[in-house]
Amino acid sequence: MADGVDAFARAVGATAGFDAARFLEFVRVHRLVAWIAPGCAHPDVASRLTPSQRDALEGERVVALARAEEVVEETFEAVEALETAGIEVRALKGVVHATRFYGDVTRRFQRDVDVLVRPADFERAFATIERLGYRRDEGRIGDGAVRWGFRRGRASLDLHRGLRRRARRRIDVERLFDAPVPCHVRGRALSTLSDDFTLTFLLLAMCGDLERGGCRARHLLDLHLALRTLPVDPDAFLARRAAQGLEAPCVNALAVFLGVFGATEASEGAARAVERRRRRIVVADAAEAVAVASRGADDPANRRWFQRAYPYDELAAWARRLTVDLPWAVARRFRRGFEVPRDGTPR
Repeated sequence: MADGVDAFARAVGATAGFDAARFLEFVRVHRLVAWIAPGCAHPDVASRLTPSQRDALEGERVVALARAEEVVEETFEAVEALETAGIEVRALKGVVHATRFYGDVTRRFQRDVDVLVRPADFERAFATIERLGYRRDEGRIGDGAVRWGFRRGRASLDLHRGLRRRARRRIDVERLFDAPVPCHVRGRALSTLSDDFTLTFLLLAMCGDLERGGCRARHLLDLHLALRTLPVDPDAFLARRAAQGLEAPCVNALAVFLGVFGATEASEGAARAVERRRRRIVVADAAEAVAVASRGADDPANRRWFQRAYPYDELAAWARRLTVDLPWAVARRFRRGFEVPRDGTPR
């Protein structure tokens, strides 16, 4: 679909034993209906679906489109209220990613609004969001986190004061407000993170999703489309993350992504950068990358992967090297290290 509807139709036609029911179930589980629906309307694909499957898919597409439009309005409302209160804000994820990477807000699954403010403005932002009728969702996010969740009926909003909890000691939050990128959504300009921090946020979020067994195909698709869109040199990007102590989680998230997708034209630069850092990669090969991406919620194997892929501080990192990484490295001493699959076929 990233290469267009015709390319999608050709790929479906070239898939031996294409099972429409299994494919549509996968699309639903991974919240990809809005993305894939135009491809399924192509005559060559539609002919492979039953009338009931086509009707169900269209109904789900209409529901997804309506929710996307609601999230756009909720985003505008929150950003305007914060700016009116004199609070500088950056729009994150959601409608911004959809517009920049997918081409339109209706092509990406939308659930909630994500906005970033400075820690110094957090209490005022909290009060501003509450004046809009939102109430803190006590069950979603703890007090020590860098974001708090709010709900108002079916509307949901996450108020951020940093990128990720583990990264807050390594990235000066003030830098997140440098070099904002304008993103025009429905004719309105929203400020979002710089390209560098947009990619950083995607990779750190993927690490967290993988740890809890919550990574879905749509998260990998976000990264695939971002690598196609953002003018970021992956090698220089990882060097900058190394200076911040964030190279390990970023390169390991990329390794899992590349293990699943394989190297494509869009990700060839990332593949070369990852292979130059193969000794930092936790997964042994593409099969293990697919396993990490596929495991269910709270799988202990993924928590162990996360602890090796995203060391927290130097003392903990050294303890982990002695008790976990050293035995792991000895066990794999004859392996050359992770190699990116080159056929470019999503697994």
